[in-house]
Amino acid sequence: MKVTINIEKSTYEFIKNLSDEMQTQDNRATASPYYYMIQEEVERGVPEDCGDTTIYQDGFKVDEDELREQMEDENFDGDIEGYIETRISDGDLYRANIMIEHEFTYNSNIFFTEKAVHEHYKLNKHNLRNPRDFILYAYRNKEIELLQKAIHEIAGLKEKK
Repeated sequence: MKVTINIEKSTYEFIKNLSDEMQTQDNRATASPYYYMIQEEVERGVPEDCGDTTIYQDGFKVDEDELREQMEDENFDGDIEGYIETRISDGDLYRANIMIEHEFTYNSNIFFTEKAVHEHYKLNKHNLRNPRDFILYAYRNKEIELLQKAIHEIAGLKEKK
């Protein structure tokens, strides 16, 4: 049974373009249905013998150049380690070990096209920390499978297998 639906021309154009993009983009050797997600770098506090030792001041990382500059401003007489230890004991700095991992974050989105991922990067780069995108197979996800099939049908294009 065929059904006729009425949609705005702009909506039809969007669906047609989306369908075309989905079917012509590189699927990165992933079966359909698939979607894209973004991972970001996340810092994790780890035990003392793991990760990289990092110095923080007022909740922000401080690198060695910034600390040397502070040493000069304060006319501190000694080496950088002595300065760090003095400031830690004064409570002005703290030391933590961190490990950087990539993971899907709480604000992760899904995208049907790589083009949309890169548009998201452009609009949100100020909120993203070293993002990288992945293409994932929607394993046994009938909702995504049927949605993508509907997009192709409405666009008048036959879905590629």
